[in-house]
Amino acid sequence: MRSDFVVLGASGTTGGLIAEELVRQGGRVVLAGRDAGRLARTAARFEGGTVSVLAVDLADPASLAAAAGAGKVLVNTVGPFARLSPPVVAACLDAGTAYLDLANERAAVRALLDRDAEARERGAGLVTGAGFGPAATEALVLTLLKTGARAAAVKVAAAPPQRLRHRRRARHRHRGHGRGGHQLPGR
Repeated sequence: MRSDFVVLGASGTTGGLIAEELVRQGGRVVLAGRDAGRLARTAARFEGGTVSVLAVDLADPASLAAAAGAGKVLVNTVGPFARLSPPVVAACLDAGTAYLDLANERAAVRALLDRDAEARERGAGLVTGAGFGPAATEALVLTLLKTGARAAAVKVAAAPPQRLRHRRRARHRHRGHGRGGHQLPGR
């Protein structure tokens, strides 16, 4: 029986938090990623949940096919998405598995949107940019542009959830997040 969700990158901070919430809500979750040992340690956190572990090699089509076939929805938290998501998306389309990612890279988002017709033909949903960054930053940039403001760049910083602020490890992992920005077109 297929699980409800496959979380690719589940042993990372973001993937782990997503998997934790899916399990908390009763989902059957496959924790997927490169390192079986780290995945097993992540799985140990989910007492009472329906969790399994799957080591995945992004360079191996058979490994990606196994991951895509393991769940109804594959949540991809592994970036850079422009480089790493195309074979994952292809495996999901072949398996008829819905695909969701957190991409905030214009090229990755465009590449996924370009596959919409193919996804519809195969009955597999594709959702990109599902993370906080794309929604918040794009909304801020669009609001700024509507005011007629002229800017060379916009930088948006974000803080981790309150419960992570108290974990030394999480604070360390979140250092550097929020750096970067969106270049406004034609400016």
